[in-house]
Amino acid sequence: MQKLVQQKESEWREAQELRNKSLQSSLKEKERQLNNEKVRFRKLKEDFEYNLKLLEERDQELQRYDALFSQVRNINSSRDSEISDLKVHLDDLRLKLLHEEKAKEELQRHYQQVLNFINLHPGFKFLPMLIVTPFFVLLRSSCTTGHTMQD
Repeated sequence: MQKLVQQKESEWREAQELRNKSLQSSLKEKERQLNNEKVRFRKLKEDFEYNLKLLEERDQELQRYDALFSQVRNINSSRDSEISDLKVHLDDLRLKLLHEEKAKEELQRHYQQVLNFINLHPGFKFLPMLIVTPFFVLLRSSCTTGHTMQD
C-alpha cells in the first residue's frame, strides 16, 4: 500500500508538473499576445493622434478659407455696387451729352437762320455780327471744353 501511495504521489506530482508547464506555456502565450496587443494599441493611438492633428489643421484651414471667402464676397459685392453706380452715372452722362448735342444743333440752326437773314438783308450786316460773334465764340469754346451756355 505504501507503494501505491508513493506511486499515486508520483503520478500526482507528474500531473502537477505537466499542468504547471502547460500553465506556464499558456501564461507566456498570453503575455506574448498582451505585448502584441499593447504594440497594436500604441500604433492605433499614434495613428489616431496623427489623424486628429490633421483634422484640427484642416479645420483651421477651413476657417481661414471661410474668412477669406467672406472677404472676397464682400469685395465682389462692393465692386458690383460700384459698377452699378458707374453704369447709372454713365447713363446720366450719355443723356446729358445727348441734350448738349441737341442744344448745339438748335444753336447752330438758330445762328444759321441769323446768317441767312443777314445775307438776305445786307443792311443788317454789321449790327447782328456784333451780337452773333460772341455767341459763336461761346459756342466754339463750349464745343472744345465740353461746357455749354447753361453751365
